[in-house]
Amino acid sequence: MEGGPASRDKLRQVADEAAERGIISVQMVVLELAVRMGDTTAVRPLYDAAAVNQSVLGGILSHLAWGVLAKDPARLRSASDDAVAARYFLIAADSLALAVSLLEAQGSGQRARQFRAVLSERVSRLEGITLYPQDGCGNVADLTQRERVIATLILEGHSNKDAAEILSISVRTVEGHLYRIFAKLGISHREDLTPLHLGMRDE
Repeated sequence: MEGGPASRDKLRQVADEAAERGIISVQMVVLELAVRMGDTTAVRPLYDAAAVNQSVLGGILSHLAWGVLAKDPARLRSASDDAVAARYFLIAADSLALAVSLLEAQGSGQRARQFRAVLSERVSRLEGITLYPQDGCGNVADLTQRERVIATLILEGHSNKDAAEILSISVRTVEGHLYRIFAKLGISHREDLTPLHLGMRDE
């Protein structure tokens, strides 16, 4: 879980080994982690594994993967709704964030804003949730340039509203970026963010 291509490759190796041993539930969860870490080549194998898994999680992940493959925001929204009902809040937020990105790419600004409002509420459920304990900081290299800017503003003590005004974006967009930043760095609260997370010296 250190991030970067090496970690994604390792996850794919674990997923392949699980498949060889017929442990589909493990393969499915590992592939989902690979997708979350940015491995787009894991989406099709995730769908294939989840589609044959009869669990609630399998159904949710198959909808999520198919929504990505079909570039279908409505299916991703449905997967998010199902994930909320099953209390898989991180998957719910991930799925809806993907839907927002697709809508924006498709030029559906109004629907993207509607979905973003729901995403903001779902991201708020993640406060305090951490998937795995981490001994060190997440990998700053995994942050996009915009995420680094927003993380720096938050580190400097700016509120979400301040950051939105400085960058001329909506508060909900800032919240969506913060969700991604927290997930990539392995933290749960804005108070957990330190200069070390951004590769700075903590002076």
